[in-house]
Amino acid sequence: MKISKEAKVGIVTISAIGLFIYGFNFLKGRNLFNTQRKFYAVYNDIDGLVDANPLIINGFKVGIVGEIKLAKDTTNHVIVTLLLDDKVPVPKNSVARVISSDILGSKAVQLILGTGMNYAKPGDTLQSTQEDNLKQ
Repeated sequence: MKISKEAKVGIVTISAIGLFIYGFNFLKGRNLFNTQRKFYAVYNDIDGLVDANPLIINGFKVGIVGEIKLAKDTTNHVIVTLLLDDKVPVPKNSVARVISSDILGSKAVQLILGTGMNYAKPGDTLQSTQEDNLKQ
């Protein structure tokens, strides 16, 4: 069976585009083949938190910060989407806290797990706080 040159070029082009999309999402911190659970947190001020910052539990990275957007109402709160990779059960009284992850001021979200057997479902909004800093 002989494959024409046009078919070979088409196969190489499609595979290159697929690898580019996968690599681009990999560099953004997203995995196309992994299911992530979404949780939300509402903050007054995120103080430099950006997309793809880590989501950590006890110093271990379990996810990333997804989309960040302003609330559509007049409160000007910031809604942060938290993408949790691991199958960690998240109680409803857990707290998503914006912290400084290093001495240079990079931000992360620390998930402080609550207690109890009442677990949050994907799409729920968690309580939120912010670490005290020198500006306050």
